[in-house]
Amino acid sequence: MITPEWLAGFFDGEGCLTIARSRGTHFTPQAVLTNTDLRVLKLIQEAFGGTLHARGNPKRWNEAYTLVFSGTPETRRFLEIIRPFLVLKKDEVEFFLAAWTNEVNGKQARRVTPDVLEARERIKQELSAMKLRNNISQNIN
Repeated sequence: MITPEWLAGFFDGEGCLTIARSRGTHFTPQAVLTNTDLRVLKLIQEAFGGTLHARGNPKRWNEAYTLVFSGTPETRRFLEIIRPFLVLKKDEVEFFLAAWTNEVNGKQARRVTPDVLEARERIKQELSAMKLRNNISQNIN
């Protein structure tokens, strides 16, 4: 049985929180888990949802799979479940949950005010900077 505690540890090691941008104003939050063992991702999907994808199979690596929690409601629900148990990615998740408010997310409409667009981009950039800082500090220790 997959527990939220176990899943938080798995996400700390194998997960990624990102905000994908497309069509200029469309920002999609995503929590992504990647692994070569499809069985573990299917167990997580059965318990918590998400969408499974197969990744390409370069000849020198094993087949890899991703489980994606995409869009604001699905991503937020997933992160709230694992949030209390995170260690390495706790600051990224807490930043995202605090910053990605209804005012910033709004509707994914074609017409978005410049202020909302700027706020979305700022959150995306800060999240990327946090990841970089976390990766550098892990390599130093």
